[in-house]
Amino acid sequence: MTSPNAATVLVTGGLGFIGRHVSQHFKSQGNRVVGIGHGNATEAIDFGLSRWQSGEVSRQSLEALAERIDLIVHCAGSSLVAASFADPDAEFRKSVGSAIEVLEFARHQARSPRIVVLSSAAVYGIVTQLPISEDAPLDPISPYGKSKLAIEQRCQRYGRDYGLEIAIVRLFSVYGLGLRKQLFWDACQKFAKGDGRFGGTGNERRDWLHVRDAVQLIDAVAKQASVAVPIVNGGTGNSMTIRDALMHLRGLWPASVPEISFSGEARQGDPPGYEADMARAYALAWAPTQEFAEGLADYVSWASSLLT
Repeated sequence: MTSPNAATVLVTGGLGFIGRHVSQHFKSQGNRVVGIGHGNATEAIDFGLSRWQSGEVSRQSLEALAERIDLIVHCAGSSLVAASFADPDAEFRKSVGSAIEVLEFARHQARSPRIVVLSSAAVYGIVTQLPISEDAPLDPISPYGKSKLAIEQRCQRYGRDYGLEIAIVRLFSVYGLGLRKQLFWDACQKFAKGDGRFGGTGNERRDWLHVRDAVQLIDAVAKQASVAVPIVNGGTGNSMTIRDALMHLRGLWPASVPEISFSGEARQGDPPGYEADMARAYALAWAPTQEFAEGLADYVSWASSLLT
């Protein structure tokens, strides 16, 4: 039930993997949640959205909602590094373009909403020291990462020049129920076909954050939105090699799977190691609660039910 004092939260990309979890979370807090993006209204209701507008994120479509928005969580945009190399211009238009539309919509409101923008650890590029703090040099190596950095820079400008209250979460490797892309989904698809071959070396390190913890962090960071545009890492502060993570996943798979092997060749745009410095997040009285082993077991159970 919506609280009498509820805020109205707009989630762009509200039916994407992270967007649907964000929508459910803010609904569970008693807020009214509206969304925009690709998907249908029937599906939107299942994820706690009181209203859904299907289509591209643009100032025109946002204004067509004709509602006073208190908070925008901008989840829309691409999430695949590899695809960004295939068409860098499309990556820029889709990701940076939609972010600008949100910012322009917000600055023309009589009462500007707070905004949380989801960025990525890809803005760091190749790092020489772990863990990575938010103050580390930014040198993205993929069009995806460069687009995220361009969005961050645009947010800082809108905070400084137009007084918008914004906060940025640089997400590391988010996983959980509903994820149908990236490493774990790819692995489950391979295992369902009896294939254990992967690209890369297997020694790449990643910091995996469960989506339930991610949305709790997004909520905490939203309360810090300001014209200073604070930036907070979204990880756990612990990393694991891709080899170890896939071996763990293989052990959970409900059928026999060949031994895991790697091509040995680094993948384009794939940095060798990421692990988040989470001091800023912990200062917000937030901490991850989902154990990786338990979260991965839930994910494998869900994915295998779809693929086998």
